[in-house]
Amino acid sequence: MIHNRADYMHIQDPSGKIGEDEPVFMVRCKDQLAPGTVRIWAQLYGIINDENNSDTQVIIEQLVNSLKNYNHDNCTMTDDVKTVVESVMKFADGMDEWQKTNHNQPPSVPTDTI
Repeated sequence: MIHNRADYMHIQDPSGKIGEDEPVFMVRCKDQLAPGTVRIWAQLYGIINDENNSDTQVIIEQLVNSLKNYNHDNCTMTDDVKTVVESVMKFADGMDEWQKTNHNQPPSVPTDTI
């Protein structure tokens, strides 16, 4: 597992379900963005599994592209915040690349953990 934070690199998957080269982004509960991030994931999961909507992939791609291309130039952020935004976006780009060369699959959600 490759984490976006060096101080999380010691957290690994001893069962081997997650590949050594697979990027993993961890959101901890103490992070004030965590609940909203998980809710966004849940809504996206619902969208891609909506059997009544044939345009789900288009919807997801439009949303992702709008987030990827959001221009922060007019935002008031410290340089430290800009560095974090750029770093995490670059990590997400690495996830895109990993998915292109590895198997991109639907989100795995074991029902016994929910």
